[in-house]
Amino acid sequence: MKPLLMVWLLAFSCILFASGCGQSGPQLGAVTGTVTLDGKSVPGALVTFISKEADGTSSYGTTDANGNYRLEFTTERLGAMLGNHDVVITTKRMSADEAPDTGTVETTEFVAIPKHYARGALTAEVKSGSNVCDFALSTKKPN
Repeated sequence: MKPLLMVWLLAFSCILFASGCGQSGPQLGAVTGTVTLDGKSVPGALVTFISKEADGTSSYGTTDANGNYRLEFTTERLGAMLGNHDVVITTKRMSADEAPDTGTVETTEFVAIPKHYARGALTAEVKSGSNVCDFALSTKKPN
């Protein structure tokens, strides 16, 4: 084999190894759950876990029609960093200009999350393995 070809093969192998044959980054725990408001599921809510221990690194997920979510750390990795998190749950009503033009009538009802669930009002701990973090929200302000 020619030396130049061997160098190229070695370099290519190193690039493949470094670019994703293994999963680098922090250890994550899988996180799923349900968001309800006054006992009813909340569709289309953005659930964000913001790490208290890693400079605000976050994971996110969106609830389906039944209020269920699954967190993503990146588009390639599911879960959230291990440790304590502030949890923010928000919804956004889209204007007609922002809504995707699907040619169908939108049947998902908009559910507004009360402002008293601002950052820091909800917390969760993520442990190694699978975590179920359900959030039963209420329109009534806590005392």
